[in-house]
Amino acid sequence: MNTDVAGRVRNVQLPVSKPLMPLFETINNSIEAIADAGEPHGRIEVVVVRDESTLFTEAVSSSDRQLADITCFEVRDNGIGFDERNYEAFNKSDTTYKASRGGKGIGRFMWLAAFDRAEIESVFIIDGQSKRRRFTFCPRGLGIENHSCDDAPGEKRGTIIRLVEYKERYRKQCPKRLDTIAAFIIEEFLDVFVGPSCPGITLHDKSTSQTIELDKFYDAEMVANSEMKQIKIKDKSFDVLHVRLYSTHIPEHRLYLCACYRVVTREKLTGIHNLIPRFRDDKGKEFVYAAYVSSSVLDNAVNADRTGFNLFEDSSELLTDETSLSDIRKAIR
Repeated sequence: MNTDVAGRVRNVQLPVSKPLMPLFETINNSIEAIADAGEPHGRIEVVVVRDESTLFTEAVSSSDRQLADITCFEVRDNGIGFDERNYEAFNKSDTTYKASRGGKGIGRFMWLAAFDRAEIESVFIIDGQSKRRRFTFCPRGLGIENHSCDDAPGEKRGTIIRLVEYKERYRKQCPKRLDTIAAFIIEEFLDVFVGPSCPGITLHDKSTSQTIELDKFYDAEMVANSEMKQIKIKDKSFDVLHVRLYSTHIPEHRLYLCACYRVVTREKLTGIHNLIPRFRDDKGKEFVYAAYVSSSVLDNAVNADRTGFNLFEDSSELLTDETSLSDIRKAIR
């Protein structure tokens, strides 16, 4: 069955309030590609490209360049690459290829909801030989243009994905500062940073040459300690990761609901008696509290666009003993 990519993209529900979601999908693909490769020294580099027309005028100082609009993200990894199996899955709309990981098969369509196109260059190994695959993914026809696959003797395995020409409605909502983007990436992938096999992830600003190593940023500004606990809600098990967030980019206590251990929704944590805006640790450093909630209940209820859950808001609306969003919120409080 052929897919009208432009029509599929029109059906993607990507809120303008989530301008970084296409970037998160790309980073997640890189994390999975590294895992699939069995790469013990995984590396991901995220490059931020800004609007060149505003960067080097006399009116723009070097410090102001970090506030120029972002037009492109480039993500590089040393994962398994676009071999025949991965390329075939990429060409199949709503594929179940990554269903066991919570993949809905639509992440790449989010690229085209927010960007004009994605340019992919990937080196993979087959029968001990390196091959390089290049193609452009765009909202025209079947979606693939300028495809080539050639020998690449001696080249190292890995993939580069460029999300090109950020659409204005998302670009205007995108955070500008590199450290703010770093904080959002760590928020999204906190379970990866907490876990034992986090790849080395760097964030680089092409305009200012600023680079942030996210594992060091995580250690210094985001999390001092965390604790995982399991709770029961209506006889269903939920894992709750309790975290202290020290970053000034996160101004309030938050509740994160996750599917397959990736953040789907984030909201202000409310309804707790005498909850002060920020806590202090024994060294006087301020932090906010965050709860990351995961469960098979949430895995099974996440919507196709990973923007929410197909759960009732309140138990009073239910005739059965199903878990509602209000049940989850009350249990965390």
